[in-house]
Amino acid sequence: MTGAPALPSPAARPGQLASLAELAAIPEEDVWLASQKSARTRRAYRLDVGHFMCTLGITTPDQLRQVDHRAVIAWERIMREQHGAAPSTVRRRLSALSSLFKHLVRHGAALRNPVVDVARPAN
Repeated sequence: MTGAPALPSPAARPGQLASLAELAAIPEEDVWLASQKSARTRRAYRLDVGHFMCTLGITTPDQLRQVDHRAVIAWERIMREQHGAAPSTVRRRLSALSSLFKHLVRHGAALRNPVVDVARPAN
């Protein structure tokens, strides 16, 4: 997932849509991020998924799409036990990651959402 949405900007090519090849080359993770309506939500989701990837050493979309529930559980535990993250932070980050995987599954880029069966911490 890149730092900013990779969708072609209408201002970059006034009056012209991106070609189908250009659109097909956009990673589905970037499409998910760009589809978030609020700039604040996009920023928070980018940071939350970035935290997951950085913590687990994930560097490519292919690696991200191979994640299973064990990786998500390990991340949740690292956030709580090593980083001392508040339960609300852990829940928000898990929610962002789940949203991404829900999108990836819906669009055929991942087989399943590995966050679904991971318990969220209580208040």
